[in-house]
Order: sequence, then C-alpha cells, then structure tokens
Amino acid sequence: MIFFGAKFENTPDVICNEHATCNNQSQTPVNLKAGEEIELNVWRHVAQRKVWYEWSLTSPQISPIYNLNGRACDILM
Repeated sequence: MIFFGAKFENTPDVICNEHATCNNQSQTPVNLKAGEEIELNVWRHVAQRKVWYEWSLTSPQISPIYNLNGRACDILM
C-alpha cells in the first residue's frame, strides 16, 4: 500500500492524504530512520479509457519507475 500524507514543495498549501493500493511485486523495501525524509516523484497519466499513477523514489536512494504504463494497477473510466 502506498500512503500519501505529505506537503508538496511546488504547492506548499496543498496537503495530500490519499492512499492507493497496488500489487507490484517488483518493489524493494526501503529502510528509513525515524524522521528521515524521502523524495518521491509521482506522475498521473490518462489514456482514452484509464487513469494510472507512476512513481519513483529519488532520495535517500533511487528506485526504478513503478507501475510503468499502468501495468500493475490502473483505474478504468
């Protein structure tokens, strides 16, 4: 499960408290220390009949892009 409970740098007045469930077995756990910050990039994509999100971690380590082209999960419109 991915839980977004964060303030965004580019939009400091926006707080996102959403969650998404996605089964993506290729993900590798990242161990964090208490209070350690992460940098997560999230992209929203829309096709003719579906919407999906892709994401990658860029700090404290770099991850591949997950859910590329909505392969693991998407939302049909």
